[in-house]
Amino acid sequence: MLRIASTQGGEAEIDRLQVLPGRGAYLCYSRECAGRGRKKLAHALRTRGGPAEGLFDEIDREIGSRDNFGKDESS
Repeated sequence: MLRIASTQGGEAEIDRLQVLPGRGAYLCYSRECAGRGRKKLAHALRTRGGPAEGLFDEIDREIGSRDNFGKDESS
């Protein structure tokens, strides 16, 4: 599961090591799950104004890196 944490400054960020303090929300490592979770993320984290625009791009890259993990790049 991919943890998204709400920082003290009211921002949201990916918590890869799952150790950041504060409120957290979890997304599974599938694009479908992450897509559904986007709508609920701001509410779950109680962030001011919702997650930063770049957060969703970062989540997409993180999920994409897992999708390609162990695949031969020549295929």
